[in-house]
Amino acid sequence: MRKVDFINKVFGLREAVVGNTIECDECDHNWKIEDGGDDLYICHECGHDNNPKTAGLPVIRKDGGNNYNARPNSQVIESKINEGGRILRVFDFDDTIAKSTAFIYVKHKDGSESKLTPAEYAKYNSKTTDVFDFRDFNKLLNNPKVIKKNFKLLQKMLDNSNKKVTILTARKLAYPVTKFFKDQGMDVYVVALGSNNPKDKSDWIEKHIKNGYTDIAFMDDSSKNIRAVDKLKSKYPDIRIKTHLVREHIDEEVQKYVNKLIH
Repeated sequence: MRKVDFINKVFGLREAVVGNTIECDECDHNWKIEDGGDDLYICHECGHDNNPKTAGLPVIRKDGGNNYNARPNSQVIESKINEGGRILRVFDFDDTIAKSTAFIYVKHKDGSESKLTPAEYAKYNSKTTDVFDFRDFNKLLNNPKVIKKNFKLLQKMLDNSNKKVTILTARKLAYPVTKFFKDQGMDVYVVALGSNNPKDKSDWIEKHIKNGYTDIAFMDDSSKNIRAVDKLKSKYPDIRIKTHLVREHIDEEVQKYVNKLIH
């Protein structure tokens, strides 16, 4: 048995640096250290961050000469970083995990009404006189279609029992989303906030930080929600908080890179 295999078996982890090659613990893809680029441990196939988390695995960084070297002092004897910490992965639903035919209706000051798609709403600069109607989101999903790359990532997270995975939606009712997942043969924990206030998503995550979660990742298509959660980073500098803004029509290679934010 290789030394690295023995270490991983003892500590229940799978990160591996073997010779001059790094092996991804999510998809088994491997690459040479010299081909890793600036983000050495980020898998170019699935975007997983394979940075070693166990004793005995060399942490490799660029030295002053722009060469990759394993630093001897990085091999500190510890079983896991954040021993006893808890892992939380949070996904928005609409236009993050799936799209459906649904609109947000906006009643304006002059009495007229317009409608927005979830993607348009995420970028909409509301006026204080706007009144929003989310009636389409209180019904069963109309013609739902998964966003494959994000749906696949969610499935991977659900396969890891060490991670608490939650769908955190602004919808008032969780049932339409829960039923959607059941129709896919999936049992997913869904939290419906009944609020479009970005702070409510941030507050929900902060509550989990106070309950002992130390490794948190959040994926959403709303920049407002992302900014609200990002504020927690300075408030809790010792907590690992990663956010990922979902963008439509994003280049596939870029998507693989940003998927390192949630692994």
